[in-house]
Amino acid sequence: MQYISEKMLNALRDRRLLYLIITAAIILAAGGFLLTKKSHETACITREASDNVKGVSMVPLLKDGQKVHSLYGYYSCNPVQRGDVAILAFATRDDLLIKKIGAVPGDEISFQGENALLNGTPLVNSAGQKYVFSSISSNILSKQLQDGKVQNDLYLILGDEIDASSFDSRRFGFVAKDHLEGRVIY
Repeated sequence: MQYISEKMLNALRDRRLLYLIITAAIILAAGGFLLTKKSHETACITREASDNVKGVSMVPLLKDGQKVHSLYGYYSCNPVQRGDVAILAFATRDDLLIKKIGAVPGDEISFQGENALLNGTPLVNSAGQKYVFSSISSNILSKQLQDGKVQNDLYLILGDEIDASSFDSRRFGFVAKDHLEGRVIY
């Protein structure tokens, strides 16, 4: 009888050990999830910096030489929203550009003469003036639309000046999200 009791006692110890191992595994798995979540949050940390506006393409919203505060990496963890002022990088330019997000994926764009309609409303700058689109810029942008809408991961970026000669989407088309370096907080 002593032998059976000892065997049962060993089984109980084994069962406790098994429960301990299972509990430890659950705790480690949960901890791993939390660390993974924390690592993801860490990847979304932005770097704050001061930048100077160069040029007049953002007048009247921003002036040449004006100092602005920027959050680099902002769009790695935040959605791009119409109206944001973004910092953009291009392989063909040394300087970063500061431009406004004029349209986001899913927005409908159509052209009426020299003007554009965004979701049925005239596209205007910060002063309420209608942007001017040349026939060339309208053609460039129209070819990139899908059923009249901005495609996924593409953005219309605009200077604040209304003239069609501004170096923005009217000259080179929509830009991909990976060109957006950060957001300007002015």
